[in-house]
Formats: sequence, C-alpha cells, structure tokens
Amino acid sequence: MHRSLWWLLIGLTILAGAGVMAWRNKASPARVPLGDGSELRVLKVSLGTNHVFTTEPIWKQCLRRLLPRGLQRPLGPFQGQRFLTRHDSMVVWVDKFNASSGQVGAGSFDQPEALFAHGFVVKGRMKRLQAGVVCLEFPCFARDARQVPLQVHDGSNLVAFAVDNPRPMQAALWTARPIPQTNQSLVTEIVLRNLRFENRQDANGAFFQSYLFARGLGKARAGWMAWRLTAFDPWGNWTESNWTDSGSSLSGLLQLPPGDLTWKLLVEGQEYISAGFVSLPISSTCLVLAPSRRAHDVGVRFVMVAGPGSYRIIDGVRAEALDNSLEIASRPSLGFSAVSVGTKPVLAFTSPVPGILVISDADSESPLLRARLRERLGGDGGRIFWPSGFVAATNSVNGAKQIARFFSPRLPTMATNLEVEIIATLPPAEFLVSPPKR
Repeated sequence: MHRSLWWLLIGLTILAGAGVMAWRNKASPARVPLGDGSELRVLKVSLGTNHVFTTEPIWKQCLRRLLPRGLQRPLGPFQGQRFLTRHDSMVVWVDKFNASSGQVGAGSFDQPEALFAHGFVVKGRMKRLQAGVVCLEFPCFARDARQVPLQVHDGSNLVAFAVDNPRPMQAALWTARPIPQTNQSLVTEIVLRNLRFENRQDANGAFFQSYLFARGLGKARAGWMAWRLTAFDPWGNWTESNWTDSGSSLSGLLQLPPGDLTWKLLVEGQEYISAGFVSLPISSTCLVLAPSRRAHDVGVRFVMVAGPGSYRIIDGVRAEALDNSLEIASRPSLGFSAVSVGTKPVLAFTSPVPGILVISDADSESPLLRARLRERLGGDGGRIFWPSGFVAATNSVNGAKQIARFFSPRLPTMATNLEVEIIATLPPAEFLVSPPKR
C-alpha cells in the first residue's frame, strides 16, 4: 500500500512538472517574415554562462530535471545542445520555417550581429545544430535595452529582428585609475604598462593592444609568461584576446561599443618555470630535480621524472624505486602512506607510463600547478608534450597541507633535449582603466 502510494506521488509530481513546463512553453515562438515566404523563428533566448537548448519532449525534459544523472540512462543520450561561455553572454536559438510546406531548416543564416545606438554593430558567433536549428551567441549586445536589436544574413538578405532582454542591466559605477597600474596576484606583481587602440586595415577591424609585465615578489625573477586579457564595459559586454606567448604585448579584436565610461580589464597569466633537462625516462628509473628559486616561490617542494614502475618518496626529499616484479597498476595511482619511516611521511606511487611527479604547497597563497615536457630544438623548435591526465593525493606536514600530482604526458619512442616545465596559473588580476582613444 505504501509503495503504491509512493509511485502515485511520483507520477503526480511528473505530471505536475510536465504541466508547468508545457505552460511555460505554450507561447508560440517569435516569427520574422522572410522574403521567400518562410519565417525566422526565435525558439529560445538564454542569458548567462550555462546555456541549454533541448529538442526532447516535455515528459522527458521533466524526468531529466527530477531524476539524478545516474538514473537517466533509460532516457537515452541528451537531445539538444549544452555549453558554457566564459562570461555572461546572450544566446539565441533560431530556425527557418516554411508555413505552407511545414518544412523546418537552418536556411542560409550567417554572420549574426548585435546593433547599438548610432549605428555601431558587433559581430556574434554562430553554431549549426541538427534538426535545422542555428545557435547565435552574443558576448556583446545592448544590455540596457528591454528589446535587443539583432540581425543575421540570410543569403544576400539582411534580416533584422529583436528579442526580449532576459535581464536588462544598469551601468556599473567604476572609477578609472591612471596607467601604468600594478596589481598583485599571489607571489607575482602584474604591471599594466600601456593600453592603446589600433586600426588594422589588413585584419579589417579595430584592435586594443596592451603591454604587460610580471615581477616576482620572492627571491627570483618571474619566468616566461603567457597572457590573456578580457575587457568589460560597465554593462557587462566583453571582448578578449587569445592566449599569447609572444612576450609582454598582446592584442584582441575590439568589440565593445564606443564611449568614455571606465573599462575593467581581467588579466590572466600563466608562468612557465624550467625545472631542468632530462632524457626519456625508462622503466624503474627516476631522476629528482632540484626546484629553482622561482619554483620554490610558487610553492613547488619536489620534482621528479620517473619511468614506468613503483616508487616511494620519503619526506619529500629521497626517492626509491621499488621491486617492479610486483604487478604495476593499469593506471597511475599515488597516496601518502599511514606508515612512515621514522617520523618522515612516505608517498608511494605506481604508474605503467612515464611522467612527472610534483609535490607542492596546497594553500590559498599557491597557484594552480601543472607540468609538461618540451623538446628544445633550435630557437623555439621542438615538440611539446602535454599531460593526458594526472592523479593527486594530499597530506599535512607539520600543519601545512601539501599536494602531490603525477602528470603523464604522451611521449614518443625517440626525443632529445627534453625540458621539464612547471606551469603556474595565476588568479586573474583586475584593472580599471579609461577606454583607449579611437
């Protein structure tokens, strides 16, 4: 009796949820007439960083919301699109519908654009889905408007339409500071030396260009840096550069509307610190590398390159290869042992593949660390071997937390002059600046 009542309640909950979702979706999609007798239909508008569009029936959508992921297998794979954007963006899903034939398709939609006052236009991004649906993505649009004007090319025609703004914004009140500016990110100072505007005829667009410099706050200079910069206007529109490893200068396509209000620059940095040169590791052999002063500044306490085998690290200083006649695990594993040598902690690990073991501090003052191998041939020649994955274990030493990570890059059978690099990802630093003069 109780079980029957329980299933009845579950069924009623599903029906109620389906009813609510059906009520929410009962409004027909916005339609924009096209010249060939068909229509552009706006199927959904999403604003944020997590975007979901589903083509599944209402009952299946309701079940996915109610059931844990582990119980959703009988529902089959998700039908639709799910993706994340790095910062708040507006995403619009559209299709092309012919009312007379009932045919649905993606048409020839291309080049989505957001419109601003005074004729300013910003390009968006586009993805084509199955079932004739097109996804239009806008990091930059009229965020203060209740109706957001957009346009998209359909062959030789330009189709203008508007969508409701899910969350109209007011401009943030920021106060710009003069350049150069210096901000601290853990054990590194990041200096913004310059920000300027340039119009590139060869690239058919306007760009912002910035100059950045990293300065170590510890006992050593900062290593070689890679940078990415994102610029925000006070309404939340954003544009970013690609990651650049060309030194202190980086640039990005300028897609923010013109104006005199303060920008916020979000600077991300990755520091590459050499840990020394090694040969290709072979089975049951390991090489301990002394961390440089800069590596020590960012929290590195132990670095070792090891071939396939089983090992133990005593007190984060001494490494021993164990008897490899024992069966080696099919995948890398490591852990701090409850049994210690005297009072010294022991880290034991085994791996069927070569890799890099890094033990570092695990506190709020330490950056996220990775490791890779790089083949140095000539200037910047040679291959780069990124880890295909890593395993980790944590421990507490005299009240201080440490984390051990084993990175396993995919290595060839032949490689020479290999350099071990520690990569420290710094927390982003923010700068409030006046927009560059156009």
